[in-house]
Amino acid sequence: MGLFDVFKVDVRVRLDRHVFYPGNAITGVVEVNVSSPISFVAIRVKLTAKERVSITKDEITHYQDQHGVRQQRRTPRTYSTTTAILKQLLTLCGQMKNGGSRMSQTLPPGRYVFPFQFVLPLGVPPSFSRNSRGDRAALTYCVKAYVDIPNGRDAKVREYVTVISALPISQWAQKAPLSVDRAWNVTCCCCISKGVVSARIYMDRSWFAIDRDSGMIYTDVDNTRGEEPVQSLEVSLRNCIQYRAQGQAETNYVTVGCSHIPQLVPPGQRGIIQGIVPVPRDAVPTVSTMNCTSTYTMQVALNIPMASDPMHSFPVVLCQSVDETNAQMPVGQHLFVMCLPPGAVTPEYYYSPPPHPSAAPVLPPLPPPPMAPMVAYGSPVYAATPPAYWDGSSNHVSGAAAASSAVSAPSQPAPVVVTSPQPLAQRPPPGMTTPLL
Repeated sequence: MGLFDVFKVDVRVRLDRHVFYPGNAITGVVEVNVSSPISFVAIRVKLTAKERVSITKDEITHYQDQHGVRQQRRTPRTYSTTTAILKQLLTLCGQMKNGGSRMSQTLPPGRYVFPFQFVLPLGVPPSFSRNSRGDRAALTYCVKAYVDIPNGRDAKVREYVTVISALPISQWAQKAPLSVDRAWNVTCCCCISKGVVSARIYMDRSWFAIDRDSGMIYTDVDNTRGEEPVQSLEVSLRNCIQYRAQGQAETNYVTVGCSHIPQLVPPGQRGIIQGIVPVPRDAVPTVSTMNCTSTYTMQVALNIPMASDPMHSFPVVLCQSVDETNAQMPVGQHLFVMCLPPGAVTPEYYYSPPPHPSAAPVLPPLPPPPMAPMVAYGSPVYAATPPAYWDGSSNHVSGAAAASSAVSAPSQPAPVVVTSPQPLAQRPPPGMTTPLL
């Protein structure tokens, strides 16, 4: 029994939608179709967020050829790592995974429907995917449903979802403009002075929503003490992405947006140059995780022929959208390193269907295991349970872990019945997909 049971069962996951903000509820149903009786331990659904990073570097080895001449050989070597950002587990039927029991039961033929719901914690990093110069990084969110079959292969299915970062509308409306006054000593051939060029540079915002914003630069150029003309202004949006894997690190810089504004400011005169820098809609957002960091700068350069170009950079933050409900955490308070502690036990609950679900449950006639920690649709206990984040040290677990451990398994089953939850943020725009470069 169990060896060929995987061919007798079909598992499907249907979600209400596939794009979410942090804090949103992921709601759907698991459908299990059984053609003939099977032996099973449990039916479970799991939400995971995993970050995968790989770095390719040339490893240099030295050797002597047949003539005794010292040579070197470059061999590409790949370093990779996978880190869990988030895990949530619901047992829909059968034995608890963390309960230690592997006692199997028989699931009769039929079609079974299990409604479920996960709540994304506020502050989780957004989905992204990046491939640059042989280095790769991706953060994916996945809902996995499976039938745990003893002595055989599990029947399982995966459904991927996209989490997008959003600026609270109150923060987005502030814009956070930046301004700076700079003076540069312009030289030619490293040592020949070409006078002094100064400028006041103003940028209308430093917090950008990728789906709607562009950058506006206003530059008041003072070339009264310069000896060469300023021919143009070049503004570029540069992405710095840092990869870390197996003790190795790699940093790549990519220009994702650029604008060239030709305008002449002759020596001894002043002039105003302004322009707009487009923000590509598929840009990777500003994000910081255990193995990958993506940051942005807006770089402004004055083009002076036959001389060094004066340059200044502004740090900026890119999020994928704007939260009209203002429920998201302000940017700057949740751009921190997040991951689960190595070997951490995934919090597990036995799921009780909602009293008035949108999809009527069809459950097998099997009671929940005794002493199982129960959770119901929209339970505030489950929704408020943060994952145990690891700060990277050997034994310290941050305060979120203490909050998670405070919600321990009750001594007696205590199902919670509440009304359907209200989403914390507006529904993300349809058609939004994981940014890919």
